[in-house]
Amino acid sequence: MKTLGEQLNVSLVKADELQARDKDVNRREWMLQVRDAVCEIEVIMDMVDLEERLWKEQSFIMRFVHLIPKRCAHLCRISEKIIQIKPKIEGLITQKEKHVAEKAPSSTSTSSSLDPTRRFRRVLHNTKENFAMVGMERAKGTVMGELVKDDVERRMKKEEWQKEEIMGKLNNLLENKRYLVVLDDLWTLQAWDDFEKAFPNGKSGSKIMLTSRNERLAAYADPRSQPVVPEMLSEKQSWDLFCKRTFNNADPPGDFPQDLKHCGKKLVKKCGGLPLAIVVLGGLLSTKRRLIHEWESVLRNIYWNLGKEDRLRSIIDLSYDDLPYNLKSCFLYTSLFPEDFRIKRRRLIGVWIAEGYIRQEGEETLHEAAENALMELISRGMVQVEEMNSLGRVKSCRLHDVLRDFSIVKAKEECFGETFKANISSSSLDMSSIKKSLCPKLGVHIPSRVSIRTIFKQVAAYNKHARSILFMFYHESLVITKMPTFNEVKLLRVLDLEGLRGECEFPKEIGNLIHLRYLGMRHIDVIGPIPCNIGNLQKLRTLDLSEGNANMPDVLWKMEELRILCLPSIIRKQKQLRMDNLRNLHTLKGVNVGSWMKKNTSTFTNVVKLFVKARSMAELSEVIAFVDGLTSLQCLSIWCGFYDEKEIFSTVPLQFGGINCQQLVKLKFMDIFLHEHCLTHVNSLQTSPL
Repeated sequence: MKTLGEQLNVSLVKADELQARDKDVNRREWMLQVRDAVCEIEVIMDMVDLEERLWKEQSFIMRFVHLIPKRCAHLCRISEKIIQIKPKIEGLITQKEKHVAEKAPSSTSTSSSLDPTRRFRRVLHNTKENFAMVGMERAKGTVMGELVKDDVERRMKKEEWQKEEIMGKLNNLLENKRYLVVLDDLWTLQAWDDFEKAFPNGKSGSKIMLTSRNERLAAYADPRSQPVVPEMLSEKQSWDLFCKRTFNNADPPGDFPQDLKHCGKKLVKKCGGLPLAIVVLGGLLSTKRRLIHEWESVLRNIYWNLGKEDRLRSIIDLSYDDLPYNLKSCFLYTSLFPEDFRIKRRRLIGVWIAEGYIRQEGEETLHEAAENALMELISRGMVQVEEMNSLGRVKSCRLHDVLRDFSIVKAKEECFGETFKANISSSSLDMSSIKKSLCPKLGVHIPSRVSIRTIFKQVAAYNKHARSILFMFYHESLVITKMPTFNEVKLLRVLDLEGLRGECEFPKEIGNLIHLRYLGMRHIDVIGPIPCNIGNLQKLRTLDLSEGNANMPDVLWKMEELRILCLPSIIRKQKQLRMDNLRNLHTLKGVNVGSWMKKNTSTFTNVVKLFVKARSMAELSEVIAFVDGLTSLQCLSIWCGFYDEKEIFSTVPLQFGGINCQQLVKLKFMDIFLHEHCLTHVNSLQTSPL
């Protein structure tokens, strides 16, 4: 059964390449059936694995007295599923030759192969600068400062704003002031009616500017004013933007062929001056070789699509079709996040790796391949950079509204994933417009304080064979006191509850989720110990328990597949945690200095990011000795639980000067201040000011 699933997956990749060229309706239907079949096969195989694991864990008496009848019944149900699906699989395999025919390569076919330089480039020109308000004192006396101050006080008291209170507060603050307010991306007349109450007739010169794709809304907001409709880009502006996206320059290179330039002009003309269409098209062509037949192939496909749908949709459709098979899954995964949501790179890459979407090439690591996949989507204009970190790498990203709408529709069409939004008034999910399906990936959007346990029960009832459940919160966090139970979703691979805060018991049934590859539970203070059966999660690749506190059992050594391990910020009843089996670790965060550093240090040679706690100068020296020889280490953060600055200043430069960490580019000391001259002896080190 497993072999059949692998064969069908290989056939899907080949069929997807052909489908991008000729849009065959019959092949598309066959591909949808194959995806469903592969999903069913995976469910059956995981059910068998789960049954075997539970059986082995029981004693002989328990097996004989209690479990044999249940096991027989369960295996019978699995056998029935296999019997039911077998004819379907055989039929799909019979049709494989018809839909996945090997064809001789054509000189006019498109190519998704990339120039190595472009493959690894970092696209910086589409990042945006953020205006940040730093510190309450700087904001004191301003309208925003007053609102932030009130908001902070309410959060500390665990109180929520009411809509009328916010509008009233803002109205009072703006009274007798001259103000300029910008409302971006308003959609409904009701939204304007709500906001209008907040704006008094201020001093002469006060203005309100709003942007919307709803022209009726613009006229409704101020019938006396003529809405300003932005003009489309001129021919020259369109060409300049196209060249910037395609060649990362304002002009094409000097050796740019005239026939290619002529084809490029035709392509730009097809965009009709739409900036987003030009950006996406330029991103697509940046992956193509500068050969006329490849560009003409793109031009032909745009012509082919224009008869059915609008220009923008056709270009996005074409760009999506041109993505390699695994990158399509990476892009569709972004559909699970809410509108205008800041998607953190570490979170997105973590779930991609857990889902198995990332393919390594050559000597690159899995995380390098995942970051390259993200940069590929950015360079193609499918994902936008939101924020960069101090090392010039993407820290967070987002989707343009149009691309998000496209990804949601595509995810539904391909039965990839589904999103739900919690209803504030009923503390439940709004599922009125959603048909029950086998979509394996579920994104749950939480706008306000609701019952997580109730919502999780609804999600489980919707699809008990769900493989991924991600909870996203519109506010920074949601305080909980009880964790949901996971008895009904035992086949999960990804469980992301990041954003929950509070004190609660760790779910005792966590050890039954043996297929889990990603577990995100930041900011949770665990009451009582974490169950030892968490050690059953031997396929886990990401375990993120940071920013909380817990009693961690010594079972990490069983999770040999771990790549990202973020331990609780405070570990109660600290035990020495054995980690000598974790040879695949990429990120290790929140660990205390201990004997694990002295045992088999070769285990940690793949660690790229390390965050360790040192409670004395002696422990700091142990950390420095430990990192000596970690040839892959790039970022080192040390939390200093002591304040002997003089000793640190005199010792750190000497100790660091002799270590072998050639890849180290960031050294960060927490809760201590270091002068720049303390690091003058550290070779090839870029410090990040704290």
